Amino acid sequence: MTRFTATERPESMGTRGSGGPARVACAIGLGLTAAVAVGGAGCGGEVAAPGPALDVSTPWLLTLDSERRFELTAHRVYEGTLRQEVLDETVLEPLFPSPSGRWLVYWTLPGRDGPRMKLRRVDAAGWSEPIAVTLPGGVTPGRGEWSPTREQLLIQGFGLPSERVRTGEVVVARPRPDGSLATVTLAAGEAAGGARWAPSGDRVVVTRSDGTGRARTTVFAVADGPDLAVTGHEIVPPPGEVFEDIGSATPGARSIAQGTVSPDGRWIAFVLRREHDGSRAITAFSTTGEHSPRVLDGCVVSSALTSPGECTPYAWSGQSTLLVKRRAAGGGEELDAWTPPTGARASLGEVSPTLVETGPFGTLFVVKHEASNACSIVDLADPSAPKATRLAETELPSFRRASGSPGGRWLLLRHVDEASNEGWIDAVDLHAGPGWRSREVFRGPAELARERTRWSSDERAFAIGVPAGDSRERITRIHLATGVATTFEVDWTYGERPDVEYLPRAPWSRVGPDDRTLAIAQEGGLALWPMDRPRETAVKLDGVSASASVEWMPSR
Repeated sequence: MTRFTATERPESMGTRGSGGPARVACAIGLGLTAAVAVGGAGCGGEVAAPGPALDVSTPWLLTLDSERRFELTAHRVYEGTLRQEVLDETVLEPLFPSPSGRWLVYWTLPGRDGPRMKLRRVDAAGWSEPIAVTLPGGVTPGRGEWSPTREQLLIQGFGLPSERVRTGEVVVARPRPDGSLATVTLAAGEAAGGARWAPSGDRVVVTRSDGTGRARTTVFAVADGPDLAVTGHEIVPPPGEVFEDIGSATPGARSIAQGTVSPDGRWIAFVLRREHDGSRAITAFSTTGEHSPRVLDGCVVSSALTSPGECTPYAWSGQSTLLVKRRAAGGGEELDAWTPPTGARASLGEVSPTLVETGPFGTLFVVKHEASNACSIVDLADPSAPKATRLAETELPSFRRASGSPGGRWLLLRHVDEASNEGWIDAVDLHAGPGWRSREVFRGPAELARERTRWSSDERAFAIGVPAGDSRERITRIHLATGVATTFEVDWTYGERPDVEYLPRAPWSRVGPDDRTLAIAQEGGLALWPMDRPRETAVKLDGVSASASVEWMPSR
């Protein structure tokens, strides 16, 4: 899911003028008319040599340019015409498109009460006027999160010293086509704390203080209708027990102290401490209150796992099965699968989960056997009787590791032959069903087989990038259906940027969601290059520096 937090910039980065930027749209016919520079006041008249005709369409590219006082501009090639539109100026990083690509959230500065949250809609006709987002009562929003499955925003109040700003406000908002916002308040006041979406995207978990230093957790079910109707259920520990944080955080999830929510949103697991003896237990609660709390028996909770019988929650899998690590009598670590709705519990043996899954509601995940480097695919369709299929290819001495695609369809098995310095990648289609077979999709230098991958949005291809000199990256794209590999080099040219944490992810952020369009440096600026066309057909984005931050709007 997409998460964002407003970040202040120095006051010296003020706006140009007093009336804000003009809303400017520029349409430039490629190969038919000259290129035009885009500025804060409109489309200039600087003429460049006509380029070759480009009868393609690209997704919307957003640029945020520090050399132009953080001016936010949208760029797109549509049927051979380049469109450029200045959306706002003095915009803060980062930008937050909705998962559908229909809406964009961003913050601007200045404002007497701090950063201002704005919302814009984009469709075939272009960009709407900005919507200034405020919470009920005039509270300034400062932190938010898109639902992973809906066009709904979870917003929390921003903690700035102002009479109009209060921390702790928790609101769900839904943008309407007419530009207005439907809102519903889930919590208010200083006592309100963290809030987050459940993986299912239809429930919000809100954690608050009860005034004594102990947490209170309420799960709100949010309707998908226009009125945003909500119903809340507070999670209440049994008498004599309290929520406990054992300092163990599950991968990709919140601390156990705040509870971890099952993929289907129907169960939330905590570690509870019994006040009479200090012992701890893993307890799962129904988020709707339909079922009584379920306790995992025979589990002495400990994050260290130093003694036999000790266990710790790891992560949810399937729809409502909790994976639990446990120290076995023989000294090794075993993995149990516990399903609270039915009470089913099964041991998967001495394995380590890799959490390569078939999407948030899939029943498959991958484990690595402790006694070897081999991996198996585990099917939890029947949680009481998991079925494991060993992957023979992972038993080879050349096997290094397994990784999965974001949507969980593909499993990549990476191999390296140290003697020949050769590497190869096998792919397994997890949607193919039991009897999974791998096939080689790439063979080349060992360094490529070791590198991380970047997947296309449709998961039909993945890319591997390795340094190729100063500011240059050599990218190899592999199409899974054909196994065809295409290699090219790109000059990223960042310019001087103080936020060094941004640099490692910059190359991948410049690959479009269509897995075809790339934002490349060209003559000190940026250009849009359809990678299946000759490089000289790249379309120059005049007025945008090569070091500009970029963000693509997701393709629908």
